[in-house]
Amino acid sequence: MRRLPSFAVLFCFSLPTANFAQQPATSVPRTLAPESLLNLRQLSSLEFSPDGSRVALVVAEPAKGDQRSSHIWLFDTSNASFRQLTYSEKSESSPKWSPDGKLLAFLSNRDTNQQIYLLSMSGGESAPLTKGKRNISRFAWAHDGKTIAFLAPDAKTEAEEKKEKDKDDAHVADKDDKRARLWLLSLSEKSERAVTPANYQVSDLAWFADNTRLAIIATDHPESDQNTERIFLVPATAKKPEAMVQLLAPRGPFGDIEVSPSGENISFIGSREDGPSPHDLWILPVGMPAAKNLTAGNLDRAVFAYRWSKDRGLLLLTADGFTRKLVRYTSTGAREDIATPDSMPSAFTINDNGSIAFVGENFTEPQEIWLAPAGQRPKQFPQFNKSLDASALTKPELYRYKSFDGLEIEAALLKPSSYDGKSKTSSDCPDTWRTNRRLGILHRSLGPASRRTWLRSVLSQHSRLDWLRRKIRRKQPCRLGRRRLQRRHDRH
Repeated sequence: MRRLPSFAVLFCFSLPTANFAQQPATSVPRTLAPESLLNLRQLSSLEFSPDGSRVALVVAEPAKGDQRSSHIWLFDTSNASFRQLTYSEKSESSPKWSPDGKLLAFLSNRDTNQQIYLLSMSGGESAPLTKGKRNISRFAWAHDGKTIAFLAPDAKTEAEEKKEKDKDDAHVADKDDKRARLWLLSLSEKSERAVTPANYQVSDLAWFADNTRLAIIATDHPESDQNTERIFLVPATAKKPEAMVQLLAPRGPFGDIEVSPSGENISFIGSREDGPSPHDLWILPVGMPAAKNLTAGNLDRAVFAYRWSKDRGLLLLTADGFTRKLVRYTSTGAREDIATPDSMPSAFTINDNGSIAFVGENFTEPQEIWLAPAGQRPKQFPQFNKSLDASALTKPELYRYKSFDGLEIEAALLKPSSYDGKSKTSSDCPDTWRTNRRLGILHRSLGPASRRTWLRSVLSQHSRLDWLRRKIRRKQPCRLGRRRLQRRHDRH
C-alpha cells in the first residue's frame, strides 16, 4: 500500500464509524463538547437472519470508568424497530445465526474467559456452549447447523493451574505458548475435539457447503517474523489432527478467508506483492495451484471486507479517497458500484434477496443503521447516536487535482463554521496559508488510505479551528505573491 505525504492534516476521517442525518431546520446548533463524543455508540458485526427479516448487530456502549461494554441488538426490517438482546455486565460480540434462524450464537467474556453462548430466539436466557480456562477467538456454524467450528488453544492442565496458583510464573516465550487450534463442537453430543496439531497457530476458518471440509489459515512457525501463514484444507471427519492438506502459500500478509456458496472457490484479502498489508481480493479455485487477483485491475483500492451473495456474486467494502464505498462483482466478474448517498459504509451484511444493511457515517454525522432493499436507495434508521444531531459541525469541501507525477489527489478544505464566504482566505495570504496548511487542508491520494477515527476528526475540527480563526483575525500583511505561494505549496 503506497502512502503519499499529505500537506496538512486538520482532522482525520473515520473508516469504522458514522452515518449522519440532516439536522432539522428548527434546531439550534450547539458547540460540540468532548463529552458528547465520549457518549457515542459504535456499531459493528451486522448479520442478517437466514430469512432476511432481522439483523443482529453489536453496539459498543459509552465507556464507564476504564470499561466499555458491548451488547447485541436486533433490528427488525419489517417494522424498523430495534431491540436489545443481551444485558450482561460484561460484553458480547460476533453474533451468528444458526442456519434455521432459531438460535443466535455469540461470544462473551461473562465467565472471565471468552466462550460461545447460545440464545433461543423463541425466548429464554442464553446459555454457554463451551467452558474452560481459555479464550475462543472465532467460530462458525456448519451449514447443516449440527456442528460449530471454533478457534481456541488447549485449556490449562492441572499442573499449569497449580504453577499459576503457586505464582510459579516462569514462561519460555514461543516454547510455552499455547496456539489457537481448530476445534469441532457437536451440538447433539455436546462434545468437542481438536482437528489441527497443537504446534499450528490457526487464525481464520470457513466451512464448505457440504459440511465435510473447512478451509483455514494456519502456520507452524508463529514465532517467525516472516509471513508463514498458509491456506489448508481440513476434513471435518478427520480422526487425527495431522490430516491437513496445504492449498496455497500466498505472498505477504492475508486474511478474511471465505468459501463460495458453490464450494468451488476460496477467497481471501491478500497483498498485491509481499505487503505491507492485505489490499486486494483474491479467488482460489479449489484444486488449482494459483489464486487470481480479482480487484487489482479494475478497482485498485484497498478492500476492507467482503461477502459472498447467494447468486455467487461478491459485495465488497473498499476505500474511495477520503471515504468508503460498496462494490458488487457478479459471478462473471462484472463490477458495479453501489450508490450510498450522504453516507460512507463500514460494517455491512447482505441477505439472499439482495438487500443490504450497513453501518453508515459521514464527515458530520456519527454511525447509524442504513437499509437498502434490493434495487432501492438506502434509508437511514437513526437510533443510537441522536444526541449529536444538534451539534454544529462543518462539512469539508472535496476537490481533486493532479500531482506532479500525474497521480490524482483528493483534497479536503475545511473552513471555519463562522466563515462568511467573503473574508480573505489562505489563498490570498501566505501567512494564514502557513497556518491553514497544517490545520485546514487534508490531502490524500486516491489509492488506499490508512484508517483514522471519526472521534479524532471532530475533536481536531473544533478544538483547532478556534485557534486558526484567531490567527486569521490578526490580518497580517501578505508578503508573498501568489506565484511564490504556489511554489511553497508544491514543495510541501
